[in-house]
Amino acid sequence: MATRLAAAGFTTVYCTPHCIRGLYETEPRQIRDLAKRLQDQVDGAGLSLQVLPGMEYYLDEYFFDRLEDPVTLGESDLLLFETPSSCDKYLLMEAIYAVGKIGLRPLLAHPERYPFLSPRFSKPGFFGSLFRPSQQHECSLPLIYHEILELGCLLQGNLGSLSGFYGPEVRDAALAIRRAGGYHCFGTDAHSPEQLEKILDKLTPGS
Repeated sequence: MATRLAAAGFTTVYCTPHCIRGLYETEPRQIRDLAKRLQDQVDGAGLSLQVLPGMEYYLDEYFFDRLEDPVTLGESDLLLFETPSSCDKYLLMEAIYAVGKIGLRPLLAHPERYPFLSPRFSKPGFFGSLFRPSQQHECSLPLIYHEILELGCLLQGNLGSLSGFYGPEVRDAALAIRRAGGYHCFGTDAHSPEQLEKILDKLTPGS
């Protein structure tokens, strides 16, 4: 994967394994150690790629306890997290407040893939009462996006979403957020070399 990312022009990547109780429970110390070991291998292979540690925290009942020793993206103050598909606005707001309270900036992974945040573009008129006019962007975002952005939560787009890997509706949502200038950064969310190849192959210029 490192070879393919370097070939695609990436210069810095953050390794962000899932952090889910009972499923993925890698400790912070292990993540930092593994990222360092991977960097040594990348350097040994002569690749111009910086590998940094991170974690993608799952917003569940254990999320708040994990904030006692969080793994941010590299040396930054960004804490990457995702929500369950059944999440609601109030739990999301609580998480944003909690992360900000410890002096970190919350970074929400792939918001375009959450049903409670991504209305289906295929339904005409759905956005009628949700859009807020914006003078700064080409396209306005639903009000809930403005609320979480105003609270200091940043958004991480998913390259797989933009490439259509998760279907046309998710791609439409991702493109709308991108046009509105809502994304702070992008991630591949690739779990294997094969998946990464499919995602990168489907990306088109301007997408």
